[in-house]
Amino acid sequence: MKYLIPIITMTYFSFTPVMAEELQPQYFYGAALSHVDMLATPEQSKVSAKYVPTVFVGVEYEFNLDNDWKLEWNNSLNFSKANISAIEMSVPEYSALTNVGFWSHAKLKYTGLFDHASPFIKAGVGLVNVDYSLDGQANNTWDTATNLQAGIEFELSEGSTISIGLGKSSYNKF
Repeated sequence: MKYLIPIITMTYFSFTPVMAEELQPQYFYGAALSHVDMLATPEQSKVSAKYVPTVFVGVEYEFNLDNDWKLEWNNSLNFSKANISAIEMSVPEYSALTNVGFWSHAKLKYTGLFDHASPFIKAGVGLVNVDYSLDGQANNTWDTATNLQAGIEFELSEGSTISIGLGKSSYNKF
């Protein structure tokens, strides 16, 4: 049974090289500030901060469906780290929670609305390694996840974008 994470907010900042020809890989890297609901977090624990930094690297392919629609497909490696504590403890004892994920996303973008802003919808699947210690017990496990987002992407300059989106994540175990 999947555990649905409530609506998350994610600010996504990414750099990509100058536009390549269709079907040519574009390599990217970036950082995101994600709401804690985006993380695979153990039950009976809470994260110390509301937003968590994430860094990522990946490869992307872009397909022009017509003059106004683009489909982007990417694979990325994402890394997040946060402090967690058990909910039932009267004095919180914080430990590290690390999420390392291998993600594959498809993004449908409409480029005909504004010159430098494009609304998008993005869906992804991921394999996430969750490493944490809680109540003196160290745990390292893998989980599968899905992600759905909608938002708007702004082109800052050639090969540089910033995206703001809302979405929902679902993890199988967490």
